[in-house]
Amino acid sequence: MKSQTVTVTEASAGTTHNVIDTVGADGSTYHVEFTSGNNGKPVPTSGDPDSDSVVLTSLSPNTAKEVFLKGGKPTATGTLSVSKSGKTTLNGNLAKLSETIHRPNVASRDFKAA
Repeated sequence: MKSQTVTVTEASAGTTHNVIDTVGADGSTYHVEFTSGNNGKPVPTSGDPDSDSVVLTSLSPNTAKEVFLKGGKPTATGTLSVSKSGKTTLNGNLAKLSETIHRPNVASRDFKAA
């Protein structure tokens, strides 16, 4: 992967809208979107060839666990931690199969604890 930008914004009723723009090592691009309550319940994703849903769970006010699923089976898992300002990634990685992907460019807001 060449780059990945993750943008998390407030949505309605305590949910967050998540946008992930990725440029692969081969130059291919994809744009994934989903809206989640960060409550451990699966929600549909759009634009990701490797997933049809995601489960986001708040671990703390600044950290969320994510599990991407396809047909109910995990395809990727990871955590995303951001600074209190929501502008700096403290730890952002997503493991697809056996690969670890780091997200250097994250614009986000603090996650609400569940």
